[in-house]
Amino acid sequence: MRANFVHAHPCFSNDDQYIAFCTDFMGKDRGNLYLLDLQSK
Repeated sequence: MRANFVHAHPCFSNDDQYIAFCTDFMGKDRGNLYLLDLQSK
């Protein structure tokens, strides 16, 4: 089965404007990094 897993420990920027979290592709050294802009709304 192929799946991406989201790490349950997001990181906040020093100024609390962004949250970053990543996915892990089946334990390999590749995945996706997501950056959420908390000031955009």
